[in-house]
Amino acid sequence: MPKGFYDLSERPKTLNKRLYLKILGAQKFLIEQNEHLGYLREFEPVQYEDLKEFAARLQMIISQYWGEEICT
Repeated sequence: MPKGFYDLSERPKTLNKRLYLKILGAQKFLIEQNEHLGYLREFEPVQYEDLKEFAARLQMIISQYWGEEICT
């Protein structure tokens, strides 16, 4: 797992399969975008800020279902 991302390989029992797959997809998207952060920060600052906000929202959802210990 790349630095700064979470191991979400085990689905919590309180999370349905559909939402679990959406969360996995969102994290995969952020991992892919992480490779372009330098470019985005310099040339696409609005998109960069949107990604930061998206990541923060995803982190709140992850902590809700996986617990705070995964986010520390």
